[in-house]
Amino acid sequence: MKRMTLLWTVALFCGISTTAFGALILFGPSPYLSFAGDSPFAPTLTAGDFVYFHLEDFEDGLANTPGLILPAGNVNLDPSISTTSYLDSVAEDNTDGTGGSFYTDENLTTKPFTFSFDAVALGSLPTHAGIVVTDIQVVDGSFGGITSGLSVTVEAFDPGGVSLGAVTDPSYGNFNTTLNTSEDRFFGFFDIGGIESFRVSAPGSILTMEFDHIQYGSVVPEPSSFILLSLGAIGLSFYGWRQRRKTA
Repeated sequence: MKRMTLLWTVALFCGISTTAFGALILFGPSPYLSFAGDSPFAPTLTAGDFVYFHLEDFEDGLANTPGLILPAGNVNLDPSISTTSYLDSVAEDNTDGTGGSFYTDENLTTKPFTFSFDAVALGSLPTHAGIVVTDIQVVDGSFGGITSGLSVTVEAFDPGGVSLGAVTDPSYGNFNTTLNTSEDRFFGFFDIGGIESFRVSAPGSILTMEFDHIQYGSVVPEPSSFILLSLGAIGLSFYGWRQRRKTA
């Protein structure tokens, strides 16, 4: 018992998070108006704890953050005018006058939408990953329209493709497809082992699914640093064991 306590103490002293021994944290579904105000990752970024962090908000009209692999779709550019039929970016929903863009699949499909990460491009898989779902339209009897009360699930997967867990909003949607914040929801994950992908799904035939503020980052030290920290922890543990033997 004392040896285990020593190991935990050394790990904490050396800066090795205890979550490295296995932990998954799920975030959401939670209302979302802005990154600074509503992302659970914002405090970690402010503290400077990320090795890297990227926020894809599509405001430059492109999907170009490093290491993010998007499903089939396109960036929807919203001019900053109120007469546009579909305004479902986080920026436009907030009616801040700047216009906004979001990512959407405008092809009739029943497939889930998978977002993946390139570990080579990033240096390591993200430990944090999240997305804001801003709108969903499904094919119903009248061919189109947001379905109120639709169940939306976002599921994360580890590097081996094994499910890490899922976040579900059992009653998503409110029939409103323009300038509306009440249905914007954040879904997110933290896993120290790395997140290779996450998948957004809903029942029925999806006409469009609209996303914004895809965010991801890693708090894991670079491999060389992690190895040094681990060796240091082992060394201190061995030293403590030797000292106890001498005094026994």
